[in-house]
Amino acid sequence: MPCGAVGFEKDGLKTAEANDDEQNLKKLHKGRVDLVLADKVVGTHVINTALPDAKGEPVWVDPPVTVDIQYLVMSKQADGYETIMADFNEALSTMESDGTLAAIMAKHGF
Repeated sequence: MPCGAVGFEKDGLKTAEANDDEQNLKKLHKGRVDLVLADKVVGTHVINTALPDAKGEPVWVDPPVTVDIQYLVMSKQADGYETIMADFNEALSTMESDGTLAAIMAKHGF
């Protein structure tokens, strides 16, 4: 039984294991489960690409259960990795400060 499932079932919520977010979101859309734990960016992408009929259906609960910090990882063996990383960081900083990043996120539902 998945971690936490005993408490969910005790409270009358349907639970089921799945291999990935797409399976979980399909189960949610079909009413086979009452809730899923998913990254909002990944979940929104799955809904937009694999479950277009479910757009606007899920309710994302705030605050999130967890917030994970993500990193861009690059091999030191890649040609010019230091320049690529510096350029990426500079461009990301510019996009954050001029509102471009927020506009892109809003365009895609975040």
